[in-house]
Amino acid sequence: MAELPLEDFYLIVWMDGIVFKVRENSKVINKTVYLAVGLNLDGRKEVLAMWFGKNESSAICMGF
Repeated sequence: MAELPLEDFYLIVWMDGIVFKVRENSKVINKTVYLAVGLNLDGRKEVLAMWFGKNESSAICMGF
C-alpha cells in the first residue's frame, strides 16, 4: 500500500492503546496496539500511525 502524505497541521491528535490477548509461543500474552488519529482542517479524522507494544505505557505514546 502506498503511503499518503500527512497534513501539516491537525486541530486535535488523539492517542490511545488497546490491549489484546494473543497467543505467542504456545502462551497467551497481552499485546497493545497503539493508534494516533488526527483531526484535519476539513474536519475529517485521519489515522496517523498504528504500532504494537508489549504493554500499555504512556511513555510509548510520548515517544511518538
